[in-house]
Amino acid sequence: MDNETRAELLTFLVVGQLLASTRSGEWLRTDHLIESCQMWLSSNGARCDWLERAKLVQACKELAPIAQALRFPHDESALIKLFNLQAG
Repeated sequence: MDNETRAELLTFLVVGQLLASTRSGEWLRTDHLIESCQMWLSSNGARCDWLERAKLVQACKELAPIAQALRFPHDESALIKLFNLQAG
C-alpha cells in the first residue's frame, strides 16, 4: 500500500470510531476494526499484510480520541457524510 491509500484507510477507521462513539458512547472493539479494515480493503481493491493492518488499527485507536476532541462533526448524520466524500 502506498502512503495515500494507507491514509485513506486510516481515515476510514477513525471516522468509523467516531461514528461508533456517537451512536453508542463506546469505541469499536479490535475485531470490529479489523473487519472494517478488511471490508475497506476489499471494496477498494487494496491489499496489505496482517502486520500493517494491525498497525493501522492501533494508530486508529490512538487517533480517534484526539479527533474527537477537535472541532469535528459530532452528530451522526455529519459523520456519515464523511464516508461518502469523493476526491474532487
